[in-house]
Amino acid sequence: YLDASLEERTKRRAAEGIQENLAARDRRDSQRATAPLMIPLGAMVINNSRMTSAQTSGLIISEVRKRLAGRK
Repeated sequence: YLDASLEERTKRRAAEGIQENLAARDRRDSQRATAPLMIPLGAMVINNSRMTSAQTSGLIISEVRKRLAGRK
């Protein structure tokens, strides 16, 4: 028999709801008829699941600088 506090069960259900909502939004965005969300050709794809906001912005700034320097 497993049990969890009301507080913990509430957190879990809230997290499940948030995840379901995000998944539904992602499906809608990628499947809509007008301007579906897609990765543009030549885009750098960054998975920042395990990065801080500072790491993410630093990586983006570094890539932008590198690409701008390549245009000269």
